[in-house]
Amino acid sequence: MGINVRDNDASAVAFERTFDITYPSINTETSSEAMLAVSSVLPQSAVPSTIILDDQGRVAARVIGPGTYVTFETLINATLKS
Repeated sequence: MGINVRDNDASAVAFERTFDITYPSINTETSSEAMLAVSSVLPQSAVPSTIILDDQGRVAARVIGPGTYVTFETLINATLKS
């Protein structure tokens, strides 16, 4: 799930269309609540960031900064195996 913390909603939607983002995103009206929920593991200035949750909803991995498909695939597979 994406959390838009910097752009206005129109810019965020345009980004999602341009880069064919298929995952759901939270817009600026509710992003402060979402950021509060993850504030213990991600600073708000850490954009982009990725959190991978396990099946119990706990943070299994985090990537601060851009990540690659291979990185995310490896982290997700390791989380699924644990």
